[in-house]
Amino acid sequence: MLDRFFEKMRAFLNGKWASAVYTVLACLTVSFSIENYAIPLFILWVLFVLLVDKSFLNVFLPVTLLCGFAIRTSGQATYLLNHLWLAIPVVIVIFVHFILYGKRRHLHFLWQHLAVSAALILGGLFHISASDYFKPDALYYVFFLGIGMLFFYVWFRSGVSSNEYYDVKEKLMECFLFLGVFCAYSILDEALRVFLAIGSPFAPYVWSNDICELMLFCIPAAFYYARKRYAYLFLGVLFYAAMVFTQSYSAMLSGGILLVLCFAYLLKYRASLRIYTAAILGFFVVVAFSFFAYFVKMKGGLFVAFEAEENGRINLIREAWKNFISAPLFGVGIGDPGAGNATFMTVNWTHNIIFQVLGSLGLVGALAYGYQLYSRIKTVFLRPDAFRLAAGLSYLGLFLISMLQPGEFCPMPYAMMAVMIFTVLEVTDEETREKTKNDEKTGTAS
Repeated sequence: MLDRFFEKMRAFLNGKWASAVYTVLACLTVSFSIENYAIPLFILWVLFVLLVDKSFLNVFLPVTLLCGFAIRTSGQATYLLNHLWLAIPVVIVIFVHFILYGKRRHLHFLWQHLAVSAALILGGLFHISASDYFKPDALYYVFFLGIGMLFFYVWFRSGVSSNEYYDVKEKLMECFLFLGVFCAYSILDEALRVFLAIGSPFAPYVWSNDICELMLFCIPAAFYYARKRYAYLFLGVLFYAAMVFTQSYSAMLSGGILLVLCFAYLLKYRASLRIYTAAILGFFVVVAFSFFAYFVKMKGGLFVAFEAEENGRINLIREAWKNFISAPLFGVGIGDPGAGNATFMTVNWTHNIIFQVLGSLGLVGALAYGYQLYSRIKTVFLRPDAFRLAAGLSYLGLFLISMLQPGEFCPMPYAMMAVMIFTVLEVTDEETREKTKNDEKTGTAS
């Protein structure tokens, strides 16, 4: 009797209905502004699912949804400190899950993660003071961007695989699609509130860049499904349109580039409707350019607009370059106080991942992150197909906005989501090889 109950529960947890329920609950959370109450409930549910089911993919969507509405909470720092006790059951359940369900697998990206971990630990060697190096904020980023992501990779690799309920490729795209629906709803919900308050839906929300970084993972998923059901194309366009309401220049620029590439992707994989796709693309380019030009004009110019955000990106890049010149081998370290623009649980962002790595981690960091990036690009284009390119585009969205925002230098959820993408690609490779071997054995036997 109990076995039958858990079997039905696992079937539900592995199905699309669970994803739909999670998304509806997340949307209701932001509609009623009950994020502070929903966060611990979502966490407890995730822990329960981890105990009864072996695949982390079943909690990947609720975890990213949780991050999506958590960033909307006011006083995030205070809330985090008041709920640190939740870290205890989280750590315990993760290790229990790892022990109960983990399997030994070949770790293709192991050395890349080890290289990045070493670069982060060595960052600032011979330059940074001990007090700055061991600041809680700095240690958080050093640990979780390096050893933390290494652990996530090993954990994901040991438990993520296709099963009798879903194909791992389709499940990842499903998660991104539902996450995109939530992000769009969250933005439009806020736009409606702003419109009712000031008569205009356009306003720079405090959390606009964060939600848009999540959205960029999701746009390619809509185009992945548009290969078979063309209407999903319009969902992808809606995802981008929602980002326009945030007035985030970083998101509009990064998302615009990504969306054009997604249209190119669809031109390749839905050849029968190329004329329609090209026409929609042309219309989108005109409208998107008009909106972007309008917002830039309101700010007084493109460079003025970007300089107005986050202490001026040009000045931050100049400072990062000076840091690299002063400490070219190991950089000045993640915890270096720099210009003193860091707030609680942040570091002195450069808002450009290339200069962030050069300034904070030096040549050692550049080599480590370059090695990781090369391996990821090689994985996408090793045997390119519809899924690999869509997954690659999802990561490209993160990389593009990481040129203008902290992006992948934020461990949760962005770096973790990138690790999941390439874990799934690695799992897909392994399952394809196993299927080929089995087919060859079957053919030989017959």
